Amino acid sequence: MLFSERPGANYPNAAVHEVICQLRFPTILSINNVEPADFQELIHDTFPQYVRRQDMPRPLPTGNAGTPQASPVSNYHFISADNLWKLNLTKDFIALSTIHYTGWEEFARHLDKALAAFIQTYKPAFFQRVGLRYVNIISRKRLGLENIPWTDLMTSAYTGVLSQPDVREED
Repeated sequence: MLFSERPGANYPNAAVHEVICQLRFPTILSINNVEPADFQELIHDTFPQYVRRQDMPRPLPTGNAGTPQASPVSNYHFISADNLWKLNLTKDFIALSTIHYTGWEEFARHLDKALAAFIQTYKPAFFQRVGLRYVNIISRKRLGLENIPWTDLMTSAYTGVLSQPDVREED
């Protein structure tokens, strides 16, 4: 079963700011060295905008000033016409993100199409890691709860130091 039989819940003031799903795979060198034109053809109707960036990998903490720097990594960005969806492709991962999350079903449809195109084009041996991250931003103002303290809205596990009685929220 792809989805739960339980009914989903949609919140009019959901705290979800961005949702990102990243799949890591063993390095495919051709992705870093050749423009992904064949891949773009397969996803162009959903992601018509294209940007290529050269990202520098983080230097390893070796303590040796003479250590050579790693080569830049090509990071290909395919973006929807409305700028709400983005697909990133590098030699080590593919990631889908959106700042307009309406539910898992829509996100899964976008992910399924992107992954099908990726697998058809690059034939990865396997996926090493799959990560799904929800980035939430909770705004009391947006929720109409400006005068309610955070400690009344969330458990101390989420409010951290704000849950201590000697800490004033204004500070």
